[in-house]
Amino acid sequence: MAGKVLLLSILISVCCSCKASTIREILKLPEPDEELLGYLKAASSRAKFNFSQGLLETNFHSLHDEEDESQYLKFDDTFMKIGDDDIYLMNMKIVGKLSIQLTHAEPDLISNFMDTELSWNDVKVEGDFEFYQNSHHETPELINGTFSMIWKNVKAIGSIGFLPFEHTDGFYSTAHDLKFTSDGFDLKLNTEEDGSHESHNLYEAEDRFKEHFQDDLFWKLQESLRPNIDDYLQTKSTLQIFGNNVNVKQRYVKYAHKTTVVINDLVDDVLEMVKAGIAESGFWKFSIPSINEGFSKKIWFVTFKGYFSAWNGYAEDLKTIRRKGDFAVIMRNETMEVTGSLEVQYLSAKYNNYAAKFLDMGPTGTISANVGTNALAFKIEIVPDGKSIVGFRIKDYSFKVHVGNIKVNVTGLWILNWLLSYIVSWVVNSWKGEITHHIEKEASQVIDKIIKSFWP
Repeated sequence: MAGKVLLLSILISVCCSCKASTIREILKLPEPDEELLGYLKAASSRAKFNFSQGLLETNFHSLHDEEDESQYLKFDDTFMKIGDDDIYLMNMKIVGKLSIQLTHAEPDLISNFMDTELSWNDVKVEGDFEFYQNSHHETPELINGTFSMIWKNVKAIGSIGFLPFEHTDGFYSTAHDLKFTSDGFDLKLNTEEDGSHESHNLYEAEDRFKEHFQDDLFWKLQESLRPNIDDYLQTKSTLQIFGNNVNVKQRYVKYAHKTTVVINDLVDDVLEMVKAGIAESGFWKFSIPSINEGFSKKIWFVTFKGYFSAWNGYAEDLKTIRRKGDFAVIMRNETMEVTGSLEVQYLSAKYNNYAAKFLDMGPTGTISANVGTNALAFKIEIVPDGKSIVGFRIKDYSFKVHVGNIKVNVTGLWILNWLLSYIVSWVVNSWKGEITHHIEKEASQVIDKIIKSFWP
């Protein structure tokens, strides 16, 4: 197993060395030589000035729902239960002007990352809803209309890795590790009844809506930010930072990319161990919860109730997990963070059986769901440890799964084709709840087992 061989080679090299090593040396990350280190330190103040120029005036490209229908503006249809009520949420997307301002950027040329602070204007999400009060009753009351959610004064703080271009001037971003906050949240529900337009605040449901959507929204904001950060970094001249010294610039470029290659190789080797652990545990394909839901359909002035069940379901293929882009190394004093994004190349689910019952109709068939986009945000924190045989230990790690752009296909609906939107909502809700939580839990157990094999 490649990853185990690499880590064992680290163990052997440390055990055979009488000299105390830094974490960078132990992990065989390149170190700048004394001369280059001197240039990097001398260029530090120029880099900070260069990166901070015009920050307060730097408003990144705004996104408009009329102009950009990208995956990061739209949300998958979903479903929520609130007490005895069912809410179906559809056609959701970020609307209005989404203006991003970079308020702080402090680069570290040795570790190739920048501490960053950003702010957004209020972020608004709108969509359609169907609200079934007392959904378990034979004749639940249906209210439909539109809704809006507003996150007020959204901000982000964290680190963004960067690398210099090899053949041109400027930089581009690698891993993004941002923590988002907002100053408030507001939910409004708008209904149309008898031609009148009435606004309702669902005060009792605000916390549920915020909990259900906030992680997804913040992930979308971070991912949609990437091209804007790249546009900003491309304006920062590597050559100017090093006083127009072409030779020093080339040495820095070589050092920075060599560091990234080494850390990417290390991550890839560890991923081979993770994939082997997944295959050994059989976790690459796992059962998913059944779906059992009631639904209602209003025909003329009468509401009829139906039932839906899907079972014998599974998700796969976690053996196709891989690194997504470059990882970044962030050094703070003696603590190292290795951060980046993973993805599962082929992530899907299938229910081998479903059955629906509405009036005298009872279609059956199968359901398949393919995840169009997914990201597994992964970060490891490494600290020195004199008691450890390798001289360091993994203090903490985080593993967070995000899924989106889920495409659902249902066979056999025939005349009940209108039921498709409900089925999509149930499947998406399962993916973004129980299934992703299961992936996080099981993957963490595999990682724990790998860590304990080296640090018992």
